[in-house]
Amino acid sequence: HKLNPSEGLLHARQQGKPTLVYDVVELFRSQAVDRVVLSLIQKGEPLKVDKGLLTQNTIRLLVAGVTERLNRYENYRNKECRFCDIIHAQVKEMCDYMVDGKAYRPYIAKW
Repeated sequence: HKLNPSEGLLHARQQGKPTLVYDVVELFRSQAVDRVVLSLIQKGEPLKVDKGLLTQNTIRLLVAGVTERLNRYENYRNKECRFCDIIHAQVKEMCDYMVDGKAYRPYIAKW
């Protein structure tokens, strides 16, 4: 399908910015990123900021955690799938809905 990545629904259109991509990211951000951050905090990992920026060690921890999360398997439509593959399937379903009017069933994550 050929959707315009600059035509978002939630984020205001900005010249040269993929606002539709930003909108789609919001659907998965809590599971892919927020969940990782909360887990690191609960484990007592040293997440630090220096001069308003994350330290290199903190960035490494976050990147490793998010990468692990994206590659973790979970049940999706009665199959074991990596989270990144679930995101891909959901984006395809969204495209099918927007372009062809096909039914869209959202992914509901387990916490």
